[in-house]
Amino acid sequence: MSAQAALGRSIVRVVILASCWLPVEHILCAGTVVGDWITCSVATDTCSGSGFVCCIGPGDAGTGKTTCRWGGSGTDCVVTKAPTTTPVHYGGHYNLGNTGSTMTIMTKRPYAVYEPYMSAFLATYPDNTVVSFVQQSTDAEIQSDTASYTSVQRGPDVLQWYSGGSGSNKLIANGNFRNLDAMFKKYNLYEQLAPSMLKGGQDANGHPYIVPTDAYHWAMYYRPSVWRRYNVRPPKTWADWMAACDTFLAAGITPIYLGNYEGWPAISNFDYFDMRIRGPVAHMALLDGQQPWTSPDVYDVFMEWRRILDKYTRYQDIVNGWSTPDPVFLGTAAMAFCGDFVRWGAPAGFNMSDFDFFQFPIFDPGLAVGENAPGDGLVISATSQNPALAEAWLAYLVSTNVSIARVKAGDIRIPSNVNAFSSISDPLTLKGANMLRNADYITGVGDREVLADFKAVYTPELVKFLTYNYTGDAIRAMLQRLETARVQVYLHQAAPPDITASSSTTTTTPTDLISTKPVWVNLTTVTGGTKIYFTLDGSEPSDAAELYQGPILIAQSGRITLKAVTVGDALMIRSSKVSQQTFVLNLDPPPTFLGISVGVAGFSIALAIIGIVYALVLMALVQRYSREPILKAAAPRFLQIMLVGAIIALTCGVWMALDVSVGVPYSLSSTSCMVNIWAISIGWALMFGALFAKTYRVSSLFQAFEANNLTVKAVSDETLFRIVGLMTSLELLILVAWTVINPLTLASVDLGNAVSRHQCVSSGGSSVWAFATVSIVAKFAVLIAGIALCIQTRNVHDAFNGASDLVILPPADQARLTTAVDMTESKKIAFSIYNIATFGTGAFVISFLINEQDVALAVRAVGLFLSVVITITGVVLTKIYIIFYDKEMNNDKAWDLLSVSKRKAKGATTTSALPLTSGINRVTPATPVVPSALASGSTTAGLR
Repeated sequence: MSAQAALGRSIVRVVILASCWLPVEHILCAGTVVGDWITCSVATDTCSGSGFVCCIGPGDAGTGKTTCRWGGSGTDCVVTKAPTTTPVHYGGHYNLGNTGSTMTIMTKRPYAVYEPYMSAFLATYPDNTVVSFVQQSTDAEIQSDTASYTSVQRGPDVLQWYSGGSGSNKLIANGNFRNLDAMFKKYNLYEQLAPSMLKGGQDANGHPYIVPTDAYHWAMYYRPSVWRRYNVRPPKTWADWMAACDTFLAAGITPIYLGNYEGWPAISNFDYFDMRIRGPVAHMALLDGQQPWTSPDVYDVFMEWRRILDKYTRYQDIVNGWSTPDPVFLGTAAMAFCGDFVRWGAPAGFNMSDFDFFQFPIFDPGLAVGENAPGDGLVISATSQNPALAEAWLAYLVSTNVSIARVKAGDIRIPSNVNAFSSISDPLTLKGANMLRNADYITGVGDREVLADFKAVYTPELVKFLTYNYTGDAIRAMLQRLETARVQVYLHQAAPPDITASSSTTTTTPTDLISTKPVWVNLTTVTGGTKIYFTLDGSEPSDAAELYQGPILIAQSGRITLKAVTVGDALMIRSSKVSQQTFVLNLDPPPTFLGISVGVAGFSIALAIIGIVYALVLMALVQRYSREPILKAAAPRFLQIMLVGAIIALTCGVWMALDVSVGVPYSLSSTSCMVNIWAISIGWALMFGALFAKTYRVSSLFQAFEANNLTVKAVSDETLFRIVGLMTSLELLILVAWTVINPLTLASVDLGNAVSRHQCVSSGGSSVWAFATVSIVAKFAVLIAGIALCIQTRNVHDAFNGASDLVILPPADQARLTTAVDMTESKKIAFSIYNIATFGTGAFVISFLINEQDVALAVRAVGLFLSVVITITGVVLTKIYIIFYDKEMNNDKAWDLLSVSKRKAKGATTTSALPLTSGINRVTPATPVVPSALASGSTTAGLR
């Protein structure tokens, strides 16, 4: 019975699935039954799940339901009961409700290519045998889809794949592909298929997992007429090749042309250099992640490639050029490295009989010969639901008769079946087939051989090697980047730490780093989310060793071996290999590092805490007794501002003690440099601002006091708040500019004679005194202004005492006037300014002249403590003392100057005094007046 008759008696269903496959369970949604099929519209029929669209599914006919699938074009989907060649979108493993066999094929070639062979194949199988085709369009789809769909339970049976490479090895090792050893024996494929094409898809036992179908070759293409003109023969050895290049170079012809469209022709060029110089076995091991890229022999390959590129090769069109060698067709280049696709790009009318190729020259005759022949293959999923049918189809497709038919039809160029070579009519294709047949190994282009994550690094690096003319150290750096990627992608291991040392007197040997001065060492790794641990005694590091947190100082004479390891999450990435560097330090005299001891650091922190607690207690007392007359008169809000400033300033005692020499992390110690400046500046602005504002009020109240003239002004709290705000804003402006433009950071400073210390320095490279000078000058200017106000008001008390000669007051009233004026705090404020300048500023200036860090910190801590504590004691605690121990002073009457007197002049009358809040009160000799009572509020507080 003929195949056609058999086909007529069977109901064979071939469904073309021209879309991506998603192995999901059926999700049903409402559809519309139309005759013998079902349609659904994405506009009206909905599916559950994000990204799913409504579509007919096999087995849904007559159910009033349809199947949802992921993705789609947004158009209606239709499938009929009869065979059709109309593309049908459908996702998910299916069954049409028949009792026969089913098989799904995923391939990048259209169904029309397979249709003649599939029809003949299905003619021998039972009724209702169904074959579905899913077409892929890109290599990326093949790489991602095949890996995904062979890992699910109900995916396609037959899938497109390449002839070998790292991706194949990984999927074979993971059990994604079906072992085809029994199939090869059953259908005698070992005898029919080229052994060299099988090697890329076999496991360690030689069992095949990939059925190669066809391939094309790469070689050196040339025009024989051009070579004859210069009496040059196609070379077979490396030496002959170089001689031919020299001949063409002397004749003014570019010896070698290398197109590099999208980077992959250059990758294939490297494949050949590596296979010829190191051998195909080493090359495949390199691409499979089994060998390090930093091996010296790999570097030698790149250096030889660079030599030939620089001397003989044109590749200026590296970015925009095609892989088609137009200069070879035109005769301006002697040869080009290309795949056999080069013939497709021949100019119109070109005589193809004047076009040939020769095998890439042999570097070492003792090595096996490898050839690049990107080949297509097919695999069977390990979870195939019908492996017997899938095996039968693959054996049929690569059989001698079908291979011959496909060659004649032009579907393939070089078949994997060696028995079909005789059917190749094209001379160059046959020549390429025999070259591959005689090769020891067949590999694909490198970007197909490596894993996708490594390809993302590999391809750009090789393109940059060509574009930027890498050589020497640049090649070594590139190989290190590739090695880092290899370790992470193939070994799932963190990259080892890079060890870099800084010293002006460092020399290196193959094993040691030698220095006559202390060395700072930095450890870095390119692997994110990891930590570095290290040892300095030569022992093996682990996560139990010291954690790297900042630069390491090696400041001890002798031989010191540093070892470091990158440690990652054991579930995702393993710890790296150990990096090590030996340092030989010859220090004379022995280096001395001036650090801060734990005891002195604790002393500084303790003083700061005591001062802060003291200030907090005073703040609580001022708040608690703020309605007491003496505190009301002293403007309690400004006392609180001054105490807040004191607390901020006192925190410097903590920040100054945060040094790496006492175990503080380097990053925190470095940050404290700028925080310390902020704390002392803002604290000073608030403390001194409050004092300055109070002095300004006294000065304004008593601008002049003459024998017959008392000038009085009232100054509101709001005015004083503006003064404090202005001083604080000035400090903030300086601090923000300093922090943004040139912040301080911690660094080790060499003091000479092998002595160093940590010091806050400018991170921008300019002097640390630039902004420091601006800050100091601003503070000094305000200090001068404050001192001037203190001088102006220093005799307010004496002036009022002198008033007794002019004003007749009863003794009790005179005592009250003296008391009120006594409470002007100009002298206390003047003393506070003197105290800050002496203990505070003086201590900080002196400490910078002291190299011994313990002594310097102690001086700064004591100076800070005394300047702040003495100031708040003199201004605040004295008033608290009066509240508890001097009731007469803490009395409203003590602040009532409502005393009327008469001048000594006879006949003088008494006039009731005007309140101070009335502005300026002038009293004529005939009507002597003394200041009126200062009630509560801003006027009374004004005397403070």
